[in-house]
Amino acid sequence: HHQNHDHGSYSEKKSARRHYPYIRNALIAFFQLIILFKVLLYFKPSWNTINNNEDVINLKSIEILSTVPLGFALDLPKTLGSLEIYLDSQLISSIDDTASLSEQHEHEHGTFNFGTCDIADHGDDGLKHAFSLGQGVLGNMKSILLKPGNHIIEIQQRKETQLIPYAQLPLKVESPPELILGSNPFSSSPYENSYKLALKEIGQNIACNHFVAGTGWSQLWTRDTSFAAELGASLIHPQVVQKSLMASVEVLENGENVWLQDKCGHFGGWPNLSDAIVGVRGAWSLYLVNGDKEFLSWAYNVTKNSLKRAEHDVFDKDSGLFLGCSSFMESNSGYPEKYENDGQLVGKTKALSTNMLYYSGYKLVSKMGRELGVADEPIHAFEEKANLLKASIRSRYERFESDNSVCLLMNSAQI
Repeated sequence: HHQNHDHGSYSEKKSARRHYPYIRNALIAFFQLIILFKVLLYFKPSWNTINNNEDVINLKSIEILSTVPLGFALDLPKTLGSLEIYLDSQLISSIDDTASLSEQHEHEHGTFNFGTCDIADHGDDGLKHAFSLGQGVLGNMKSILLKPGNHIIEIQQRKETQLIPYAQLPLKVESPPELILGSNPFSSSPYENSYKLALKEIGQNIACNHFVAGTGWSQLWTRDTSFAAELGASLIHPQVVQKSLMASVEVLENGENVWLQDKCGHFGGWPNLSDAIVGVRGAWSLYLVNGDKEFLSWAYNVTKNSLKRAEHDVFDKDSGLFLGCSSFMESNSGYPEKYENDGQLVGKTKALSTNMLYYSGYKLVSKMGRELGVADEPIHAFEEKANLLKASIRSRYERFESDNSVCLLMNSAQI
């Protein structure tokens, strides 16, 4: 009896082993089907989509950092009709009729704005800045952050029940440079945390590939962009810096481009505010990063024209100084009560900060000229003007120290 029992157990085990390969193969086939289904689903935004890649328009790719909210503008023919916009195969927006888009290019094209570009009143605002998001505020719906990697925007044209691919816009998202000071991967120093916070805040102030002047502000400012570029933004966001600087210009009646003068609500703009030359500091900082001679040549001409305008409009020959509001305090809060909302009175002052910017303007335009191989004569002229302005600053301002504080007062100022 004992032998029969053993023999039966052996036969059952042998039979089970014969079925193992079939079970294993069935499981493998099952998982392969699941993987295939997921792959098809990923690459198929709509089962009704007609794939005809020969007719798809490949738009120039956008490169951004993962700390910058997504924003793009599409120039579309107004005859396309109904469109659907996909991000990584996910529907993110739709257009009922492209004929209703804002007009571009002699009314044949329209602009579709998404993300941080999707705010009304692009262009000049009430203060006539070169780029503005109007009075809109970047809310949560405008702040789409993408993970590092390659992404794709697909524009599909809807015809009845079918979607026909029209264009695709590649997105390349990269992580910002890391700051690592210690060897412990589980703890960060205050410097590392501050760096991460700075990256986040800079990203939140980039809208539609331009710098805006901070939370609650919707305009591009020459001064804010230039200081941001000089203080590190050129290293992290060189493309945004260049686009912002090249938008920070205005055209004079003679057709010359000059650095755009920012305007404030309390004192107005040029010539009461005269620190537009600050643009050269941002431009030089960017050149030190990208070495772009074509951009440098553009910035050299804009700076040269700006200095010529300033010498004509706001240079005081008697003092050898430039007139105009302080570059850092262009509001009522920076001046005594008698200057409140009086731009003309403020414009008669000679701010140290603004004169220092003109001194650096002469020095930097000289460096630009040397980099570009400009003839010695204009470079020497700029250097001589820098030396004269330096002497005027030293002779007209005195150093005053008291109670661990230091300030600079103009000898003849009555403030």
